[in-house]
Amino acid sequence: MTKIVALSQSPHIVIVGAGPSGLIAAIAAAQRGGTRVTILEKNSDAGRKLLLTGQGRCNVTNFSPNPDIIAHFFDTGKFLYKSLHHFDAEALRTFFASQNLRLVEQERGRAFPETQKAKDVLAALLSAAVATGVEIRYNTSVTDIKCDEFGRLKAIITADGTVTADACIIAVGGCSYPRTGSSGDGYAIAERHGHRIVPTCAGLAPIHTTVEDIFELQGVSVRDIRLTLKMAGHKSHTCEGDLLFTHFGITGPAVLRISRFLPQDETMYPDSIQLSLDSLPKYAHDILDRMWISDISKAPNASLKQTLKKYLPTAFLLAAMRRCAINPATPGREWTKAHRVNLLNTVKAYQITPIKPPLFEMAMVTAGGVDTKDIDPKTMQSKKIRGLYFAGEVIDVDGDTGGYNLQAAFSTGHLAGQSAHDYVIANSNL
Repeated sequence: MTKIVALSQSPHIVIVGAGPSGLIAAIAAAQRGGTRVTILEKNSDAGRKLLLTGQGRCNVTNFSPNPDIIAHFFDTGKFLYKSLHHFDAEALRTFFASQNLRLVEQERGRAFPETQKAKDVLAALLSAAVATGVEIRYNTSVTDIKCDEFGRLKAIITADGTVTADACIIAVGGCSYPRTGSSGDGYAIAERHGHRIVPTCAGLAPIHTTVEDIFELQGVSVRDIRLTLKMAGHKSHTCEGDLLFTHFGITGPAVLRISRFLPQDETMYPDSIQLSLDSLPKYAHDILDRMWISDISKAPNASLKQTLKKYLPTAFLLAAMRRCAINPATPGREWTKAHRVNLLNTVKAYQITPIKPPLFEMAMVTAGGVDTKDIDPKTMQSKKIRGLYFAGEVIDVDGDTGGYNLQAAFSTGHLAGQSAHDYVIANSNL
């Protein structure tokens, strides 16, 4: 027999998930008073994924203007306009200041805790939750929700029984970093109750590639490049930024940005998927050609390696020369036009072959999720079920590196928390 847990006669808001969006949602709801707020967390502790962000430093937000923040999201970024207006980066700064944690701005608007420790961000959230009377139940797995005959949320089903609730906020995250407990639970619950799910894939993830050049280039960073994805020979997407060669493939901002566009169909790898690296995108072919001719004319006896190393990291330049069968010790005066054109084409379109789809195990975020068309952006309430709300990574909204995704989690979570509070108070006497 299912056990019914009656928690109080007061309106009850249940948040599923004790990550950043769930914690801020609980705090926002509890601060308004008049309700009981409970977080159900399936792990034995809170914020596991949060502790990994920014390599443990936690890039909390970005202090760029809201329109710039929106521009750093893919596809569905406009969905965030209302939630960002409701609770933006400055509001987040104020919140953490109230918890004696100062945020400091670094390059490109990125904001970190002054202590440079993600654990202090989590501690501030947990402290605020406790101070506002939020109850957190750990080791509690939510499997479903219940609605009444009028389509209103009435209960949360857990592995241990049923918890009565007047509103529920699903803030369980996505599928990225599954070792932290993220397993896509929220998608199954949402889909079961009529919500559309945009197919998920790994976002902001490194890419595994063929081993050609990998060992020689491991640890080499190429700055300000342009990376183009080609599928079956056709250009698909282009991203810019830095690129780093690793022991298994490539990573870096440009790679992380383009990873969400790689197909999930493993049968397409490696034959139909190609990445083209323009290592010098600021120079057109003809301009770069004239520059090289000029450099060689000034030092015709110098080796090609010596003459051209100012343009690119030496290891990458040598790898490109190997692909062209060019001896780097060749004096410039002996360099033929054919060799020059070949090297130009190589550094402007250095081919890299991915061997499999990006992995959730290495992804910072999940692309895809609960369709934004099924969520009211003004409240984060479901358009299918009254009293059901969504927040954070479970929603089909994902952005660039730089604090944007965490800000989205905080903004949608805070809005969902306050909206859920207002909903249960307005309906408490019905």
